[in-house]
Amino acid sequence: MDPRSLPGKLARKETWAKCNMLATVSLERLDRVLVGKDRNGKRIYAVGSVTAEDLAAIRRGVMFALGMPLSTSA
Repeated sequence: MDPRSLPGKLARKETWAKCNMLATVSLERLDRVLVGKDRNGKRIYAVGSVTAEDLAAIRRGVMFALGMPLSTSA
């Protein structure tokens, strides 16, 4: 994935989307990424979004994993 799709230290690591392990989750839980804890133990979250190219690649990967026909507009 493009480093611009990831916050903080995660952007400096090699990353990929695991498109064949699907789960149903609440959209309210998908708005932030845990990036660490402060010195008091409180969780620190980053908010962002993936690039359009990464989102398109993730969609293609999910469609492939589900055995669906790939389209160029996904």
